Amino acid sequence: WAQQARSHDLALLKYEEDVKLHIGIAHNENSNRRNSLYDQPDLSEYKDMQFIWFNKTWENESLSLLLLNNGIPVLADGSQENRYSQTLGGRFTLNPKPVNVAANLYYQGGKDLTNREISAFNFLLELSAKMNPTATATIGMEILSGTDFDETSKNNAFNPLYGTNHKFNGFMDYFYVGNHLNTVGLNNYYFKWDCSRFKKVQWNLHLHYFAANAKLPGDANAYLGTEVDFDLTYTVNPIAKITAGYSHLFAGESMELVKPNGNHKTTQNWAYLMLSITPKFF
Repeated sequence: WAQQARSHDLALLKYEEDVKLHIGIAHNENSNRRNSLYDQPDLSEYKDMQFIWFNKTWENESLSLLLLNNGIPVLADGSQENRYSQTLGGRFTLNPKPVNVAANLYYQGGKDLTNREISAFNFLLELSAKMNPTATATIGMEILSGTDFDETSKNNAFNPLYGTNHKFNGFMDYFYVGNHLNTVGLNNYYFKWDCSRFKKVQWNLHLHYFAANAKLPGDANAYLGTEVDFDLTYTVNPIAKITAGYSHLFAGESMELVKPNGNHKTTQNWAYLMLSITPKFF
């Protein structure tokens, strides 16, 4: 599967004392450097991007704020221009043991590739608690706004841009891993149980309830499906681990509306076995 790490070539200014402040500026072009064109590998990659990121950490609280200006190149009237979208918001965490609270709120505006006005949001609220010394339970919800199926003048679909979406919306990657952009959005209600009862063994169980955020055609139910993710990791030694995983999706009928080439009655699952070796040279 796709490796999820992200890297960017940009100019980055960092200030890190009692607070952290990062300012980044990126510009991409290729082919003929004299014409400043950028033939991006796919339509989601920026030609120009700027951001400001602020972070402050206290004893039990943390606050991060982000302002990101993302410019996607398009051809218009025979020349290349950028369509800019802006993402503004932040994340707040509160850690009064044994219960931890996390919340995200982001707003997105600007223009999409088709020059429609963007008005979208992302909201996350999560509670996690240490049930015993070896187990943590987490319950949460994430809402990524969407565009009604019959809306053509505005784009209300939030774009997570360069996030590691495999981590958040199920291991089967039905949503936002190179897909599901500019559609009906997603409501993700989840429960996670992470356990390391034995010294060398850790297992995780995640449950996701997926629903469309915006209106589907006709009187279709918003429910898209339920996903179960399970993985078991055995630590062989300090540099080697073996992980086995299994995921199963119980799709609702409306999944066929957002994945029109599929059949919700078909068995949908996957399993994997992975060896990870991370040597420490220094």
